[in-house]
Amino acid sequence: MDQEVVNYILQAERHGLAELEIKQNLLNAGWDANTVEQSLIFARAADTHSGADETPQSPGGYSGIQKPNLNQQPVAFQNTHATLNISEQSFQKVSQPKKTRLLQKPAFWIAIAVFILLAGGAYAYYGAIFSNPVKIWQKFSQSAQQTTYQTKFTFSYSDPGQYSSATNSLISLQLKDIKLTLNGSVYVNAKNKGNPESDSKIQYTFGSGNTSFTTGFEYMLQNKILYFNVGDNPILDLISQEANGGKKIDWIKIDLNQLENQASGTPGEAKFYQQLANPDFKNALQKIWENTTIIKEDSYVGREKINGVATLHFKNSIDKQALKDLANQYVQELVKALKGTDSEISGSDAATINQIANQLVDKIQVKEFETWVGIADLKLYRVHLVTNAPSVISLIKDASTFSMTTSSDAKRLSDIRQMASALELYFMDHNGYPEGKNGQPVDLAPMYIGAIPTSPQATGNCGFYNTYWYQPMGQKITSQGKTVYASYQMTFCLGSSTGGYQAGIGKLTPEGIVANIPCPGTPEHCVKSADAIDPNEAIKQQVADFIAKLDFSAQIQADADYSGYGKTVPVTPPASSFDLLQKYQQTQSLAGDAKRLADIREMSSALELYFNDKNSYPGSLGKLVPDYVAVLPAVPTPPGGNCTADQNTYVYKFINSNNFQLTFCLGAATGGYGPGAHTLSPAGIDSNIMPDGSKLK
Repeated sequence: MDQEVVNYILQAERHGLAELEIKQNLLNAGWDANTVEQSLIFARAADTHSGADETPQSPGGYSGIQKPNLNQQPVAFQNTHATLNISEQSFQKVSQPKKTRLLQKPAFWIAIAVFILLAGGAYAYYGAIFSNPVKIWQKFSQSAQQTTYQTKFTFSYSDPGQYSSATNSLISLQLKDIKLTLNGSVYVNAKNKGNPESDSKIQYTFGSGNTSFTTGFEYMLQNKILYFNVGDNPILDLISQEANGGKKIDWIKIDLNQLENQASGTPGEAKFYQQLANPDFKNALQKIWENTTIIKEDSYVGREKINGVATLHFKNSIDKQALKDLANQYVQELVKALKGTDSEISGSDAATINQIANQLVDKIQVKEFETWVGIADLKLYRVHLVTNAPSVISLIKDASTFSMTTSSDAKRLSDIRQMASALELYFMDHNGYPEGKNGQPVDLAPMYIGAIPTSPQATGNCGFYNTYWYQPMGQKITSQGKTVYASYQMTFCLGSSTGGYQAGIGKLTPEGIVANIPCPGTPEHCVKSADAIDPNEAIKQQVADFIAKLDFSAQIQADADYSGYGKTVPVTPPASSFDLLQKYQQTQSLAGDAKRLADIREMSSALELYFNDKNSYPGSLGKLVPDYVAVLPAVPTPPGGNCTADQNTYVYKFINSNNFQLTFCLGAATGGYGPGAHTLSPAGIDSNIMPDGSKLK
């Protein structure tokens, strides 16, 4: 019970307000429901013991009639009533003051009416819209994405698993209780969508068991050029010194424009990147994102100030179906964008991608999700998220198991092929295949094979038929004192599709290997492999099994505070930096030039051998294959140095039986030859000479 609330209730009742309306006013003003109910009970009792004209006084000298203070912070405000309409009745009903001449003027009443409309409208807007958390969340959800802001964040990943690699391996891997923490500050200016700016400082700590290390880095982005501050970061320091001949580097520079332009080495890859960079594709994805609401507002917690800004605190959740629909629409747009390219996505592949996305979304369990939204500007000021995540240690274990399965199947296939060769050698010597005993061929080892191989431990779908089982078949005859047979079969099993053979039970016969045969014994001894039925269904089943087994026991926690909306901060790139991409391209160019020169020398030798045999040079390079070269060498791409795409080819011209010219281009000085165009002739390599004798420009 609160005396101030009781006084208000008594005064309001005396001026004709109904109990429901009094409750609405108090709740909208921020008083909690429990205080309101207790005060109503106390007010009724006080009214029963008071005279009809008596006005209770508050202990602090409270007098007169007051409306609830809408700006007062609630003591324990736990809910909001978005559907209540705040009443704006006047309490001036008891005394009727004598009218003056001013009160009789129409202009005065018009002014009062306008004032009441404006004040009432503002009050109604505040009560129904601005002070209503549900409305604020809706407006925030529909507001445009902020383009300029700063954020301070903390991100942590923890995985309680444990893994130890085999002790007999060259590298023993020990992982236990992995913890990764990142924290830092980021400035983003995305006003120009095509050329955003950013300046970030990040520190991270990685720990496993009793071992941990902490380091960090800084990066800047301006004019599509990315700068990394190497600092004391051991990884970046190792990369930079390796690229710079062992010399220390402070800043690494990567030109993203140049990277995009040279990311593709073939026409097919070029078309792939062009389609993904197509503005229509980007706009379609943006539209899908804008029309999808993934984050739901579950409940309103209360009002809080963050760095002096008044905010509303919400508990949130993820709409999983909306997230699945978003992924599905993205895949559909990707299918359309890549249609006609070498990377075209088929309908079955798209279905598999959607299956993966749906299964992953189903595994996500958001434990905590809270947001703080500014009351006045509808901007995001804080986010807190805790969710489960895939266990890295579990992934390593699964990869190890998969590797074991793959290597086991490879051994099975290799064993069966060796047995096939040994059995054929036996047949050639004895005009038949050997007898069998306990599933093994008799007298095959060690004459025809060192030892009869045994199958690896059962993996994948292999079970009863994991053992190699030999059985002679067909007509039995005696040859050279031995009992031999006209045919045989040897059963084995593949845990997964390997070497072009489907998973399941297979058999070896004189005709070769047959995979996925019908169960040769009782059904309980056979396991039908899903990927032995249909390759597409096999992939889907393998993916489903992998996701189903994927351990989501790890946890992610993310906290971020946002500020500085609309404030532009200058991003000043370092005065000097090491161009990593340029260095990489120089290295690639040198490697390409070395190959070009090696190719030319190989073809020079082949041409001379051809001339010695035929007493003439060939009319085309194709005549050198396969007697003088196995295949004609392909020119490395992209062209190096100042060589153009047209010059970056091997062009052969037959002049006469005793003469030819083969032109090529070097991007840099290589093997004693300068950069630029060169020509190979019977006299050797000459610089800058075209087949017609003119200089190559």
